[in-house]
Amino acid sequence: MEVFLLSIITALLVVYGFKAYRLYPSYKHSIFPDLIPSFLEYFYRVTIRKDASTSSFLKSKIGTHRMTFTTLQNNDHKITSRFVILLYNKGIALISCLDPKGTVSGQTNDKHWFIRRENQTVKIANPKIESDKYAILVKKKYPDLPLTQYVAVGNDSDISKVKCDFIVCHNNEMIRHLLEASTPYVEDEKIIETFNNANKNA
Repeated sequence: MEVFLLSIITALLVVYGFKAYRLYPSYKHSIFPDLIPSFLEYFYRVTIRKDASTSSFLKSKIGTHRMTFTTLQNNDHKITSRFVILLYNKGIALISCLDPKGTVSGQTNDKHWFIRRENQTVKIANPKIESDKYAILVKKKYPDLPLTQYVAVGNDSDISKVKCDFIVCHNNEMIRHLLEASTPYVEDEKIIETFNNANKNA
């Protein structure tokens, strides 16, 4: 009996260890470490609970919240945008996530932004354009909460050349901006009810 239990435990450790190994790179190179700093918690919520709508770290910083993660794809099924939708006591934060690894430059109304790294310049779409389109869908899903848009960039990227009239910040500055948002206070019960109703009808 003990051998049988040991075999099951070993098999589970191997399976979940492999899943953790595959999941970690996408976690590390993203905004997730600044929203859910414990990879163990992230792994548990994503893989086992299959519900990463809350974070114990975020709760300690911004209070009651709910969040979802979304990717948008083009016709070739390549990911064009990554978003975090965060409901908390200041409303909705629609966070467009970038991890460009280099020096980012661009202005509010530019169609394209540029990333310079190792003497090479790469052109990307202005993330606000896609964010504006997606914001329309988010507002339809959560019509009762104020919405603020952000662009969050990897902490190792240089964003000093970005000149915009909307907030572009590093991932590790996101919580500060969430706390500083000047929107009406939203009651905890409304956050939970709004999130649950929207996802129940999805």
